[in-house]
Amino acid sequence: VSLPDSVKKIESDAFYGCSALENIDFPGRLDTIGMMAFYNCTSLKKLELPEGLRNIEPYAFRRCISISEVNIPASLEYIGMSAFEACSCVKKVYLVSFEEWCEIDLVSSPFYWGNAVPYIGGKAVTEITIPEGVESLNTFLLAKWTSLEKVILPDSLKIIGENAFYGCIGLTEIVIPSNVTQIGSSAFSYCSGLTKIVIPDSVSEMGAGVFAYCTSLKSLPLPKNTAYIGNDMFRGCTGLEEIV
Repeated sequence: VSLPDSVKKIESDAFYGCSALENIDFPGRLDTIGMMAFYNCTSLKKLELPEGLRNIEPYAFRRCISISEVNIPASLEYIGMSAFEACSCVKKVYLVSFEEWCEIDLVSSPFYWGNAVPYIGGKAVTEITIPEGVESLNTFLLAKWTSLEKVILPDSLKIIGENAFYGCIGLTEIVIPSNVTQIGSSAFSYCSGLTKIVIPDSVSEMGAGVFAYCTSLKSLPLPKNTAYIGNDMFRGCTGLEEIV
């Protein structure tokens, strides 16, 4: 299917259940992909999203189970709830830059439902340095970046958002800077390779399931000033031997 260049928005349910649709050429002027626009398009294989696209609304590509590659244009501003839910075959997600990725309002992520590898400049991402000046890590920012092995966080950081590092199975250690006060729910859940984490005493709040299923953690330091610890904090941490 090739859409005319005059199309600026693909409305809700536009291609809902078009199970034989394999490819679509998006128009260059496209601004928004509507809610459930391609829901259950089970044969759709590759998403070449155009530069200029700003919004992907909730459930837009839900259950597009054959999509293997997605490119994220620099213009994108918003990915809605469950936009890529059950897209379990996504293997590669191409980003223009990490800085552009940080600017997107991520209510969900194309990485979350599968085991996709992020690519920047044609190379798989294994290391990220968050630039100085960043005070908050967005929800889902690095969730399920399975190729990620090392992250360096800035001293300016104050808040780590929910699911920020969820499922980063390649991470083995992380040092949280001394100005961080909040760690959101499930921020490090399912980081099964994590063996060492340094948490400063500045952290006063940790949400639900922050370290759930971090099966390689043996020892974990709890900050002295923590006033709130959410439920399921250490759920499934089968290797945990001590809290210090």
